[in-house]
Amino acid sequence: MAVAETHVRVAILDPHELTVAGLTQVLTQCRSPHFRVVPAEHPNPPADIVLYNVEQHSDGSHDPALHALLRQTRSTIIATFRDEPRMNVASALVCGAHGAVSMTLPADDLVKRLTETHHARRRDVGPPPASSCQSEVLRTGLTPRELEVLSLIGAGLTNQEIADRLYISLNTVKTYIRWAYQRIGTTRRSQAVIWVARHGLSRPVPAQAPDYDEAAAG
Repeated sequence: MAVAETHVRVAILDPHELTVAGLTQVLTQCRSPHFRVVPAEHPNPPADIVLYNVEQHSDGSHDPALHALLRQTRSTIIATFRDEPRMNVASALVCGAHGAVSMTLPADDLVKRLTETHHARRRDVGPPPASSCQSEVLRTGLTPRELEVLSLIGAGLTNQEIADRLYISLNTVKTYIRWAYQRIGTTRRSQAVIWVARHGLSRPVPAQAPDYDEAAAG
């Protein structure tokens, strides 16, 4: 029996027509995986992956359109840029973007990066709370993973519980905690809990959920 061909649907949110045309050509010519470019019906495109140009916010200012997109769609949101990644990319990642990719990459590397980011994305963890986009949090330089670890500390999880939830080793959790503490200027867990609460990063721990593909197959 022939296996049905699966397409990865991609929406391209970019103000430059030539960029959209070039990306469309690169993706549709790819043999594995099979990409299909779909209309970018903002803010909730019917896509598996959304490529979102972040260069319009090169100063790192908060992008309300990206913020809304991240919280209204289940798509994998990947920030795209051409110049060296600056505050705009960092801002997008802190807001919840699942990855970032340079449009200057060779076609094969671009496709590989998109595919890896899409498959590596955690689908049982939602975007960080809205307050994590605030400028004071951005200035700390916290990475999305460090923010995630801090929010779980604020929710009362132990290091081992955090490791189990994020599928990483206990030593890796301790490393993230050490880096995060340095960035926010704390040395104790109780101080970190207070910092998390003060910046509105506390959130309920999401229930474990199956991968979307598994859920669809069930």
